[in-house]
Amino acid sequence: MKSLCRENGVLQSWAKNIWNNGIPPSKSTMIWRTLHNKLPTDDNLSLRGCYIPSKCNLCDKAQETTTHLFLECSFATSIWQWLSSIINLQCTFTSIQEAIQLSQRNWSPLCKIVILAAFTNIINISWFCRNQLRFNNKNINSRSAINLIIAGTTIIGNSSKCAANTSIPDFVLLIASNV
Repeated sequence: MKSLCRENGVLQSWAKNIWNNGIPPSKSTMIWRTLHNKLPTDDNLSLRGCYIPSKCNLCDKAQETTTHLFLECSFATSIWQWLSSIINLQCTFTSIQEAIQLSQRNWSPLCKIVILAAFTNIINISWFCRNQLRFNNKNINSRSAINLIIAGTTIIGNSSKCAANTSIPDFVLLIASNV
């Protein structure tokens, strides 16, 4: 029988980033599920014995995997390109953990929260768009998804009590996020 208590283990480097007061628990839970491969993507469903033809609903070009859906899909890459243009850094990642580390660069405290909020919203809104298309036949384009990401990031950024630097990169990020 499994113990209900967590055994002492190594604290994951991403854990303190996603489980903080600035990010709503529902969004942190989605990131946790993504990192632990617990989302019902086609590849995960097949591992659990549910064999279905797999196709990414967002791009119609590849098998749906967690990595494809959030990092490689043309829908996802257009969103990451948008974020790249705001922070003036290349946002091409090979893993979700690598994407989380983006917020840990040498940013001001407020910008760290805003970038982490943008990241969590990118994952959450991408999953939302995938589900809207798959289950409701409602196609949400990447521009509309970016507007949803900005709205979610704005709420988190504006509720933060963290300070920003007086630098142009911070200013550009905060203006683009409506913070």
